[in-house]
Amino acid sequence: MSRRRGGRGSGRTRKQAQIGAPVHDSALGANIVDQQEYLNWILDLCLLRYEWTGLPDTCSERFLETSLATTGSATLAFEMETPNLIMSLQAGAYSQYNAYNDPVLWWAMGMGTSERKFFEVQRGVNGVFIWDRYSRLCFWPKLTRLAAKLTRYSRAEDVNLFQQMTPYIVTAPDEKVLDVQTVLGAIGVGQPAIVGYEGLADTISKGINVLQTGVEWQGEQFQRGALGVWSEIFRLIGIPHVMFEKTERMNTDETQTAYAPARMMLDDGLKARKEACEEWNRVFGGNISVRINPFVEDMYKGGDDDDGGIRDAGDQTGMAR
Repeated sequence: MSRRRGGRGSGRTRKQAQIGAPVHDSALGANIVDQQEYLNWILDLCLLRYEWTGLPDTCSERFLETSLATTGSATLAFEMETPNLIMSLQAGAYSQYNAYNDPVLWWAMGMGTSERKFFEVQRGVNGVFIWDRYSRLCFWPKLTRLAAKLTRYSRAEDVNLFQQMTPYIVTAPDEKVLDVQTVLGAIGVGQPAIVGYEGLADTISKGINVLQTGVEWQGEQFQRGALGVWSEIFRLIGIPHVMFEKTERMNTDETQTAYAPARMMLDDGLKARKEACEEWNRVFGGNISVRINPFVEDMYKGGDDDDGGIRDAGDQTGMAR
């Protein structure tokens, strides 16, 4: 009987230990949180690049763009038994291709439990396949690596900042360590006066050695490196931007040169989406279309005087007019 009580007691102890364990800001935990936050940020930017019109009410533009950004593909499809229930789902496990390497048979996959959808789709019969890129390349793995790089810059800055909080190491005679700690504590909290024993002055003037850790503040270098990574992210997903390391104002020609790679990537994704829209409208009827988000388009044009477009690129029209 005592053994059973001990067992129950041990179980409660283990459960309490699990629930009440303190949370520490470990390096691994901070890395995971920071990288996930950067990925969330990047995904939000991806979702705002394009606007769809004419999608059936049963479709989700958010889920469609999320699937395209994170997996590189998606599908507009319906089950043969319910042709009026058109859905925008993930596309996967495609196993049959035509001579041009176009998938002709794939699975439409939804999320959730009770509303989960999982059915076979055949091109030209009950759905179309949508690529995120005309090149058919998925850039999410690269974006994940860039998020990891941003995390390293952020964590390195955290460590460097922490090192600035303890720039000195103070040594003192063994019997005076507590006195020195008292003085430093009073200084740290901003005491207007420090009270000590008569020998405190001699201890401070003769018995204390101060060693500098020699760790310099590198925050500006870390921030510059992180901005360079953001520049690569913006260029990859097609968001217009000026080179962060160039502080002087740019003329129109320089703006066009800076914007060109990003614009080509944005048009690359737009062309892939338009092909899917045209195929759907031709085969199944409808008026589905997609365009670049007008705000993003306006950023390429330079923006109006009172909007949020990029104004440090010469305050003139950019390359997309």
